[in-house]
Amino acid sequence: MVIIEAPDVMQKRIRVPQQILDHCKAAGIPTAGNAAGRQGYDLKGAPEGPYPYPLGWTSKAKGAMAGCILSALVGFASILWYGWSSQQSYRPRPVLRAGDHERKLKPILGPYEWLTYRQINEIVLELGAGLSKLLKPSEPSRVVIYAPTSQQWTLCMLACYSQGMQVVTAYDTLGDDGLVHAMNETKAQIIFAKADQLPTLQRVSSRIASVHTI
Repeated sequence: MVIIEAPDVMQKRIRVPQQILDHCKAAGIPTAGNAAGRQGYDLKGAPEGPYPYPLGWTSKAKGAMAGCILSALVGFASILWYGWSSQQSYRPRPVLRAGDHERKLKPILGPYEWLTYRQINEIVLELGAGLSKLLKPSEPSRVVIYAPTSQQWTLCMLACYSQGMQVVTAYDTLGDDGLVHAMNETKAQIIFAKADQLPTLQRVSSRIASVHTI
């Protein structure tokens, strides 16, 4: 509904284009008077708006509710089935020989090493409990993951989420200054790092204020 406080002022300042008036005339829509094209308070014949939806449970509402409940039950069942079954999930492959671009040697990878959802759940909960034990309650519960994207990176992220901890990502391509900034800016307490990143952490350890565990 549109309420016009000063229609007489609006009529003086705004002029309806003749093209609009012609369209209204052709469609039988009045362009003068009140909403019904009459004078005063006589609104007989005024156009009516859309009717409101009927109250109560209609057939469409019941069908929509049943569909939502069914989808939710199927979703919960899928989560439980994957979480407690022996379905295989992660499948990293160990690197038996690294590649060499200059010598045009491709890396040699070993066979896939599968983890089930149950094994992942156990690792995540145990790692999360250990990280939570190391946190100082008086400081922000943030953990820096300083490693390339890998299976261990994902497991650490899930472990942090399982304990309500915040994850700070610091990739190994940041450099020393970027790494120090990420840690000091977020006031993280713990760093989860790959073994070959330890020399970098040792080099910048004196510039990091809040981290107490690597």
